[in-house]
Amino acid sequence: AAGSANVFASLLNPAGVELAITRAWLRITTASTGASTLDIGPAADATTANDTLLDGLSAAATGIFDSQNDTDNGTNGSAKPLIWAAGGYVTVKEASGDVAGLVATLYVQYTYT
Repeated sequence: AAGSANVFASLLNPAGVELAITRAWLRITTASTGASTLDIGPAADATTANDTLLDGLSAAATGIFDSQNDTDNGTNGSAKPLIWAAGGYVTVKEASGDVAGLVATLYVQYTYT
């Protein structure tokens, strides 16, 4: 769900033109020290949250989590391509708990529209 609270990472659209996100992976190499969940998705700015790539993903476990996997992408996550606006961002939000200790890398695969 959208909202600005707890957005702690964002990625600016690198091309400066509209893109289609075809897939995203989150590789968690060090889990959060406590229970926590993440929401990840494209947003209009660096502080607005979105959960349409990965929704409610546990940050308390290591692994590679894929937006095209119906288990990983959660209730609101979509395996379909999503539009990434020219000046938009992909944001990572602490949806619940505390992500202290989390070490992760987000990979975003895209194509031009």
